[in-house]
This record gives sequence, structure tokens and C-alpha cells, in this order.
Amino acid sequence: MINLIPRFYDATEGEVLVDGINVKDYTEEFLHNKIGYVPQKAVMFNGSISYNVSYGDNGKEEISKDKIKKAVEVAQRKRVC
Repeated sequence: MINLIPRFYDATEGEVLVDGINVKDYTEEFLHNKIGYVPQKAVMFNGSISYNVSYGDNGKEEISKDKIKKAVEVAQRKRVC
């Protein structure tokens, strides 16, 4: 069923909705950019810490060191419930 959301397959009956809109009304690029995968086990890729932090950017623009530093700070904040 999970393959219906990014339109690897189209539903033969009914419809699949993302944010209340039929997936057939989205472009495939838009759908693929809305989907994220977060494994339970942390994985570091080869390369620098900056490369690992900026991995999900899709290469749209150069990421500044300030943005990388801010992302690391946000990730390290402790949350109190």
C-alpha cells in the first residue's frame, strides 16, 4: 500500500489522498519530495558531518555553514514533555 502514495502503482479502485488531494493531481516530483524515511537506527554516510547534515537538501542550492550549524543545534536540543 505504501507504494501507492509516491505513485509507483496507481490505485485500481478508489483514490489515495495526501493532504486531502488525490495523488494523481500532484506531480511525481512533488510527491517524492513530500516523502521522508527515518530509520530507527542512526546511519552516518561516508563524508563530512556537513555532508551528512545536508544530505536531504536535494541539491537545490548551496547550504551555508550557518544553516548546517543551526540544524545541528536544533537536533541537539533536549525536549521536555
